[in-house]
Parts: sequence; C-alpha cells; structure tokens
Amino acid sequence: MFINPGGGFIDYAPSDLVSFSSITSQGFGYSAGDYNEEEYGTERSVPYNGPVLARAPIWTIDTFGEDLLAVSSADGRLLRWSPSESPPVDFAAVPNAPIGNRAVVVTPERHVMLIGYGSNPRDIAWSDREDAEEWNFADTTKLAGFLPIDTVSALVTGRRVVEGTLVWSDSEVFLVSFLGSPYIYKAERKGYTTLYGPNTLTAVDGRCAWLSRTGFQIWNGGMTGLPSPVSQDILNDIDPTYGPYRAFMQANGVFPEAWLFYPSVGNTECNRYVAVNVNDYTWTEGELPRSAMFPGGPKPYPYMAGVDGHIYEHENGWLDGTLSRIGSVWAETSVLGLDQAARDALVTRVLLANEQGAGSTTLTIYSRQANEGSERAFGPYLSQPNGYVSTRAKGRDVRFRLSANMDGPWTAGLTRAEISQAGRR
Repeated sequence: MFINPGGGFIDYAPSDLVSFSSITSQGFGYSAGDYNEEEYGTERSVPYNGPVLARAPIWTIDTFGEDLLAVSSADGRLLRWSPSESPPVDFAAVPNAPIGNRAVVVTPERHVMLIGYGSNPRDIAWSDREDAEEWNFADTTKLAGFLPIDTVSALVTGRRVVEGTLVWSDSEVFLVSFLGSPYIYKAERKGYTTLYGPNTLTAVDGRCAWLSRTGFQIWNGGMTGLPSPVSQDILNDIDPTYGPYRAFMQANGVFPEAWLFYPSVGNTECNRYVAVNVNDYTWTEGELPRSAMFPGGPKPYPYMAGVDGHIYEHENGWLDGTLSRIGSVWAETSVLGLDQAARDALVTRVLLANEQGAGSTTLTIYSRQANEGSERAFGPYLSQPNGYVSTRAKGRDVRFRLSANMDGPWTAGLTRAEISQAGRR
C-alpha cells in the first residue's frame, strides 16, 4: 500500500495485512479429472492440473476527508491512513468497524459504506454520518445501519454517482439512495449485468462505465449500453483465465475518459488498453503494460503503475520517459473495400493534411490480394513540401497508416488519394 507523502513512495501496509493468495490452486474435488475416472463421490487420488479459479479478490480505496479508507477482500478489515499523523504511520483498522468485508465506498451523504459486510455477501452496512468509527446499529440517535439486499448473487463493489451509490452483485446493479430516518437507505435493482471482473468499472464525471460479459455499459441516470465499435474485439482478445483477475478500469481525470486495461490472450498481466470519451463516445486502443491507475485531479496528471514495478506520470510531455515515441504514434484506417471487380486498385498519389506541415507525417500503405492472403507493405513514405506523396501501391484490400514523425503535438487531417484500376491479375 504505497503512498507518496512527499519525497517518494513508501509502503504503509499494516504488518498483519492478509495478502491475496494465488488465483489458481490444485483441485481434488468434483469434476477434477476425466469423466468416469475413479469412483464417484470420492476425492481424486491425483489433483486436476488445470486452474481451479477462486473468486477474484479486490482492493477498494476511497477518500474520507483527508483520510484514505481501504478494504482488501482477502483481509476484510476497514483500514485507514491519515496524512495528519506526524510522522505518518501505517494503515490501521478503524475502531468498531465490522470485519469480513468485501469492499468500501463513501456515499455522497458522507457515510462509510461496507459491501458484503461481516461476511454477509448480500448485505451492506454504513457508519454514522461523518464518523467512520460509529457503527452502533442499535443506537436510534445515530444514522448507522445495515440493509440486506435481495440479490440473485453475491455483492461485488460500489461507486458514487450523481443519483446516489451504485452497488453491483455478480449479476445485477442496484442504486442505493438516501431516505433519511428511520430507514436511512434503500436499494433498488436497476438492471441485470454481469461485471467482467470486480475492477472493470469506474466512476467518471458523475457517471459510471463498466465492462460486462456482453459489452460496455454506462450509468447516466439509468443503465444503458455504451456505444462501442470495439466491444466484441475486446471480449475476444481478453485472456479468459487472467482477464477477470487483472483487468481494471479507471477515469483519466485530465480528460473525460474511462480507460480499460486488460491482458490479451496468453498474457498474465495487463498489456493492452482501450479508452472511451464519455462525452462524445470516441474510442482509442493500443498496447501499454500497466497494472494500476490513479486519475488526475489530486495530482495534475494521472499516475499509472507499470508491470515493471515503476510508477509513470501520463498525459505530460511527448516522450516515453526520455525516449522518442516516433514509430509508436499512428492513426490507421480500416481495410478500404475498393470494388474494382476483377482488377487491383492502384494508389499512385496521396495528399496528406495536418497542422504540423510536411515532414511531420509518414505514410505506409498495406495491401493484399485476398482476404486470407499475405499482406504487403508499401513505404513508409515522407511527403513532399507541398504535402503530396508519390506511391505505387497495388492490391485489392488497402489500408493506410499515418505515423507521427516528430515528438510533439500531432494531427492527421483529411487524406485524399488518387486510386485507379490496375491490370488484371
């Protein structure tokens, strides 16, 4: 549990913190091994060698005034860290708070809410207003209380939104809203949705976006699908074993964006990302190995943790640390289905347009003769001073890639191409 109080990151985890166990284990029980192997109803003599997946563990962290509150589902305690301690001390369990909790969220009304509290997977509980240490549910002069929720499955986590606090189970989403005395809170089921993983959701600008097993969803006063041209590609690309455990979403903080990081098939750590602007629903995707993210806001820029153990500041400058990014920043079209009947398309000249002028962009043209055929690359080409690029790219399926040839602000404007029929194959 690393915090930078000034001068560097320091681990403030309590010495008795229960750490996450491995996500897999060996299994001797039912369904281990092949069908009709050994006697029914008895423990297997040889363990199943494949992964036996436990429920995904989760960390949740929220602010309560100047304090940080945290719950690890493996540890179950409500932990608190205060910057006012001098010198700062480790996270410690909040006095009187229930144990055996799944997650924590601070409500808009300033109650500390525990999800799956006291090892009750379908219950929520909350402290008195503005008092993280007051959990006496029997004291009618206080607002602390608890609420069993009629769920189909166990509760997972929660996030603040404009209308109240959203709480997810494994298959539903509830809006928990404030009533006042004597009931304090109520929970209304707002829809059925299956979170892809316990961390694949984030609050952003009073709304909330998440990845479900069927695609992206957004809460914007109500639950609806988040328009996305990449949902199915992402679901097909996520590693089916490690994806639910490693994938996470976080708000950017500098821009109105929600970022999803995930491990692609065959990877055990996050190596790819997709980001969506929740105002205009524009999408960006790429490759970036990150394991955690902290949004901009408290700090001018977002921080991200690399799988290499380093902390990176993003959205600041144009370099990758001290390294140039030329060759790694580009915009690409999809395949242009040029209907040339039996003839190839011949691309002879392209006019590039951008704000940075000639020399700031290179053009690479990719083509192939058949859907499953091998792809051929033409270029990269550098434009002439007037913006034109002379090419002789030929093929039936053609796509363009415009790459930044500089480290700095870069744009790609309207691209025009001269395309004609080539000879028959």
